[in-house]
Amino acid sequence: MQKKFNHKSRIFLFSLTFCTILAVIASLPAFSTQFKKPVNVSKSRTRIDTQPAIAVDKNNKVHIAWNALYAKPGAPDGVAVDIYYTNNISGNFIAPIRIRVPAGWYSREPSIAVDSKGHAHIVFRRSEDQTSLLPWDDIYYVTNAGGDFKHPILLVDGKSGFPGPTDVSAPCDPIIHCDRQDHLHLTFLTRVGENVIYMNNVTGSWTKPSIAAQGDFLIEYHSCLDRNNFVHIAYNSFDAKSISRIFYTNNRSGKFSKPIRASSSKHKSYQAQIATDSKGKAHIVYKASFVKPWTPCLFYVNNVSGNFKKWKALCPSNTYYIPSIAIDSSNIIHIAYKRTPAWGGELYYGNNVSGDFKFVSYDVGWGGNWYIGSSYFKLGKSFTLHFAFFYWVGAVYESDTEICYLAGSWAN
Repeated sequence: MQKKFNHKSRIFLFSLTFCTILAVIASLPAFSTQFKKPVNVSKSRTRIDTQPAIAVDKNNKVHIAWNALYAKPGAPDGVAVDIYYTNNISGNFIAPIRIRVPAGWYSREPSIAVDSKGHAHIVFRRSEDQTSLLPWDDIYYVTNAGGDFKHPILLVDGKSGFPGPTDVSAPCDPIIHCDRQDHLHLTFLTRVGENVIYMNNVTGSWTKPSIAAQGDFLIEYHSCLDRNNFVHIAYNSFDAKSISRIFYTNNRSGKFSKPIRASSSKHKSYQAQIATDSKGKAHIVYKASFVKPWTPCLFYVNNVSGNFKKWKALCPSNTYYIPSIAIDSSNIIHIAYKRTPAWGGELYYGNNVSGDFKFVSYDVGWGGNWYIGSSYFKLGKSFTLHFAFFYWVGAVYESDTEICYLAGSWAN
C-alpha cells in the first residue's frame, strides 16, 4: 500500500507541477513592454481637470483635450467648465489652451481627432447645467487648422432640433473621426430619442443629422472608421427580453445596416468599444455585468467569419472595466482596460501577437486615486502606446486634479 500510495502521489505531484508550469507559461507576455514616468500636462492648482481624450497624429505626436472646472464670477454656482487642449508637437507639452464658447457655461465630453497636417479637431457638449444633461444642450465643433481655437461652431442645437428634421434633443457623447482625406465624421447619442446620430462634412459642409441606430435604453455606444471611411458602431440596447446586449451596425452599403447582436446571449453587456481591421471587419470588446465572484467580465468578439461568435473572455474575474481596443497595420489587436475600483487599481495592456491575448499590468501609483475616461488609449508608430488619465493631487476631494500622459512601448 505504501508503494502504491507513493507512486500515485508522485504522479499527482508531477501533474500538479506540470500544470503549474503550463499556467505560468500561459500567463507570461509574448512581448516586452516599457512604460515611462507619467507626465503632468495640465499643471494647474486652480482647476479641476478631468475626462481627457487623446489622439495621436501621423508623426507620433500626442494631442489631448479635457474638461476643466474653475471659479468664474457670474456663472451658476460660481464655476464654469471649458475644454482645454495641449500637444507635444515641439517635443514637450505646450501650455494648455482654453477653448471658449460665448453661450452656456459648461463644456464637457470632449472628443478629439487629428488630420494629416497635425491639426486638431474637437467636438464637445455645451450645457447650462453643471451636472445634468438637458434636452436643449448643444454640440460644438472647433479646430486649430486656422491657427487657433477662437471660433467654435454650433453643430447641434438640442433646443431647436437644429438642423433637423431628426430629433436631436439631449445630445451627448460626441465622437469625431478624421478620415484619410481629412474629412470629418461625427456620431453622438440622443438621450430623448435613444438614437445614435451620424453627420459628416465629406462634401465640404456638415450634413444634417441622420439616425444610425435606434435602441431601447440605449445609453452607451462607440464608433470607428475603417480604411475606406465607412462608419462602424457598437452600442448597448435592451433586447426583446429587456436585457442589455451589444448590437452592431455599419454604413458600408451606403446606409446603416440592420443591427445585429454582437455580444453573447449568456450575459448582460455594456461598455462596448470597437475597432476595424484592414478588411473592414469589426472587433469589439465589452464588459459583462456581475454574475458571481471569479467569473469573466471582459469579452472580445469579431465578425471575421461573417458572424459574431466565439466570445472570448479576456480576464479571470469580474474586477475590470472600461476596455479599449485598437488594431495596427499588421492587424494585431491591442486591448487596454483598468482594474477596479474606479479611483485606483492597475492599468492593463495586451495584444494577440502570439495568437492568444497576453496582458501586462502597470501600477500608476499616487495612492490609487486615478481615473480614466472613455477615450484614454491610442496606438502610435513604432510599437508605441499612448494613455491619458486624471488623478487627484493629495487627499481625494481636498485638492485639484491633473491630467497625465503615459507613454509606453511594446515589441515582440
